[in-house]
Amino acid sequence: MLPGESPQRFRVWTRAVAIVKNIAATHEFIKQLSQAKDFQDMVRIQTEFMQTLLKAFQEQTKNLGEAFTKAAASAGNTPFKTSI
Repeated sequence: MLPGESPQRFRVWTRAVAIVKNIAATHEFIKQLSQAKDFQDMVRIQTEFMQTLLKAFQEQTKNLGEAFTKAAASAGNTPFKTSI
């Protein structure tokens, strides 16, 4: 997240990127599946697709974790304002 950027805007952007990647992976899966020659080929394509989705999920989770860590670290650096 960039300094001055709202957390809501960052979440929307992160979701949009994830959605675009998932749609692209699904489109490629359907294309490959339509060209399968036999059942074994279909199983191989399905397995590869699931691996692709799991890798994308891991990447998205990692990015989200990093964003939360940075946000928590920057929140910890903000001094508390007290009125006496």
